[in-house]
Order: sequence, then structure tokens, then C-alpha cells
Amino acid sequence: MRDRIVILSPGYSYINDLDETVPAWAPFRPYAENNPQELPLLTVTEGAAQPQYLGTADERAVMQYAIWAQVSPLNGREYEESQKLRAETTYSIKIRYAANIRSDFKVLYKNRLFEIISVLNLGSRNREIKLVCSEVDTYGKEEQ
Repeated sequence: MRDRIVILSPGYSYINDLDETVPAWAPFRPYAENNPQELPLLTVTEGAAQPQYLGTADERAVMQYAIWAQVSPLNGREYEESQKLRAETTYSIKIRYAANIRSDFKVLYKNRLFEIISVLNLGSRNREIKLVCSEVDTYGKEEQ
């Protein structure tokens, strides 16, 4: 396993400069205790390819929660949405076993966001997990 990923957990909120409550994501430590008061927060706009760091959070603070993984593309496809061509790639991400990872989490890899489609316990041996994730290209091209 040669890649570093950060698993993002939902369920947090942040009050922005306009006193609006914004849903936020926080790095998740699958092999250690998670203290919500210490976690840097990120917001993920629907369809955005990159997260936005909230408050004092930055990429360095978030990468402290990185774990080792093996990231590899499985397949890709293109489809038409609102007269624009969109590309979607499915990835396989293998990590060491952790019982508390769910499919409503997201994965941050090289400042790109992946949505977890499924969490598979390989061989039901509690040794390795395969996360099947999708990345959606948000830079759709106008159809000619």
C-alpha cells in the first residue's frame, strides 16, 4: 500500500461568517480515538471536486489523519446530463480492516473527493477492506 488517503466522516456542522449552519465533514481515524473538538472541518459542496477547509483547518492539519491505502481505478464511463458530457470513474481503495467505516463516508485522495459506494470485508477475515468509490468529473464538456 503506497498511497495516503483521508477518510471523511459526516455529521458535523459549522457556522460560517453569515451565521448560517453549514454541514461539515471531519477526518476520521479508523484505528484510534476520534475527539470531535480537535478535528479540522471541511465542507463539501454537492458536485464539487475539492473540499473547502473551514475555520483554521488546512491541508496539513487534515493530512495528519491520513492512512495507508492502495488506490486503483476499476472502470470509467461517460454519460450525458443536462446537455453536458460527464465522466465518472470507479475506484478500488484497499485499506487495513476497520469495523466502523460506513458507506456514507467520503475519501480524500490527492485533494480529490470520492464517494464510497460500498465497503467490502475481503474474504470475511477482518484483515482488509475494499472501498468501492466513485469520482465524478465536475468539469463537464459542452456537447458539440
